[in-house]
Amino acid sequence: MQLRACRTLIADLVLVASVVGQAPTVVNQVSPDAALAGATIVLRGNNFAALTAVAFTADTGGFVGPFTQTVPVTVVSATTALVVVPTFGFSPPGAAAQSSPWGSLQARAGNTAVSASIPFFYMQQTFGVVTTDGAGTTSPTPGQRAVVSFLQAQGAPTAGNAGFALRLELAEPGAAAYLAIGTPGVQPYPPVGDGTLVVDLSASPIILGPFTIDPAGELSIPLPIPGPGPFGVWLAAQWGVSTPGFLGVSTALLVSL
Repeated sequence: MQLRACRTLIADLVLVASVVGQAPTVVNQVSPDAALAGATIVLRGNNFAALTAVAFTADTGGFVGPFTQTVPVTVVSATTALVVVPTFGFSPPGAAAQSSPWGSLQARAGNTAVSASIPFFYMQQTFGVVTTDGAGTTSPTPGQRAVVSFLQAQGAPTAGNAGFALRLELAEPGAAAYLAIGTPGVQPYPPVGDGTLVVDLSASPIILGPFTIDPAGELSIPLPIPGPGPFGVWLAAQWGVSTPGFLGVSTALLVSL
């Protein structure tokens, strides 16, 4: 599929705006690029002065097929824009005309595109099989709250995906990261600063690390998922982030396998 083939290019995506008289707009990162409806995502790049909205496109199945919703950005600066993922009317599991969680988004200046179609994974379409919960702790770097995601080029977290890779984004650059994989706790989740601990540490989770977060505040590790399943388990994966004087967590990825 052409969309899946371009996922590996997202980190290098550079587009020149076609708006006459505007400086070239560069969109080089979307964090996270897999999220629920209602989640706030962050676009990062350069020359965002003309950026006013983001067009989200999803394959909703049925008689609709590809459908686009254009959402105004909530906050924009020269290098950062925040926007809320819209709700789509996806076909339920087992429907004759299937929806797909694999979609895209595109930055806009008015009605003019200022980026290519950037791959995006709509967790809403999984109907709870792949979701997120909890809140990331605000990092010492102002405005950053760590989020969990996954490398789209390696596929979604499903049973039998031996190439799956888990991702951490918007975290504190240079910090040490640990990954906890285990049973989700019971709400209300314990606080970690202004974030929440979703993984139940009393249930002997698997702890991996430490890993070093790169200068962009990112990290990814291979996390092969055995198959074929189903296994009838509900797992949570959550990053912990540590520097001298700071301890935080990311959001948690919850997956039914």
